[in-house]
Amino acid sequence: MKPSNSIINFARNGAKNHNIDYPHKVVAIFYRKSTMIAMGFNQPYKTHVKAKTPYRTIHAEFDALMDLRRSISWGEHDLSKYSLYVHRVRRDGKDGLAKPCDYCSQMLDWAGIKDIYWS
Repeated sequence: MKPSNSIINFARNGAKNHNIDYPHKVVAIFYRKSTMIAMGFNQPYKTHVKAKTPYRTIHAEFDALMDLRRSISWGEHDLSKYSLYVHRVRRDGKDGLAKPCDYCSQMLDWAGIKDIYWS
């Protein structure tokens, strides 16, 4: 299910108000129907100091997935009923392309997330 205008506007405002000094502010929101379930932001540190990834930050998709796991019932393993919307705001305040990177796409696929939308 595509994100509703309220999810898109909430994501846009969340990204604009994200208190981080990055060229791009990214927020990822998991939702079901039109209800927001979990949210994550890009963060200025790696998931692990020895992580073999070219990225030096936690991506919003990963942060949102961790929040989703904390937000749903213990033992719930079917994450395919949740959709993800990723929104990016550039330094100039305009919306930017927020397509998940290859690492995040693989992680979301592994987690069973099928519906992924981005700005």
